[in-house]
Amino acid sequence: MKRLKILLMTITLVAINLVAVAQNGFGLRGGISLSAWEYISEDQDAVDAFNDMKDPLFGGQAFGFYHWEKNHFALQPELGWIQKGVVLGESDYKIRTNVNYLELPVLLMGVFGKSNKFTIFAGPSIAYGITGHWTYIMNGEKNKESIDWNDDEFARTDFSLHVGTSALIPLRTGRCNVDVRYIYGFTNLSTSDFGDSNDSFHNSCFAISLGYIWPSKSKEK
Repeated sequence: MKRLKILLMTITLVAINLVAVAQNGFGLRGGISLSAWEYISEDQDAVDAFNDMKDPLFGGQAFGFYHWEKNHFALQPELGWIQKGVVLGESDYKIRTNVNYLELPVLLMGVFGKSNKFTIFAGPSIAYGITGHWTYIMNGEKNKESIDWNDDEFARTDFSLHVGTSALIPLRTGRCNVDVRYIYGFTNLSTSDFGDSNDSFHNSCFAISLGYIWPSKSKEK
């Protein structure tokens, strides 16, 4: 009887360990980004004028990540590509700014639910501008120029905060991941002394993605 109890306890502990390990895995996700710039100034009239001629930029995103989960918490480092920028101007003349960033967020998550789970998360991120361009649109005609980070006095590195929520839906061999987040950049994108010395421009981005998490190999052992 004693041996049976020991055996049952051993099996239970192993099962609990496997369940915990099964939450870990590598994932891929892709989707869209909807971004603009936030203009911060003590001159409220200038801010209002900027906002009146501002439109969002639609872009894309693609990330790889590792999801480590135990109990009600998870850690998720990510690495991928995302587009951010803004569209400024009137109907007959607009300037579209589009920057392709290589971004590295590290997210801390609270995990809720049993089978179908959802998370709330937040974490810091660093982004590096790989390429970017200005597109000038006048009366339907377009002219594109690449961003020169030095001559255009445009910050290439952006530190930001990611906050959002995600759903983790179990499938036969892994989990589906639905992710919605807001990204706010702390870096002033303008390196010039534009306007008042306290004036600044910041990335602001909503991102929605759909992904898949493959269980790590340790689950199979």
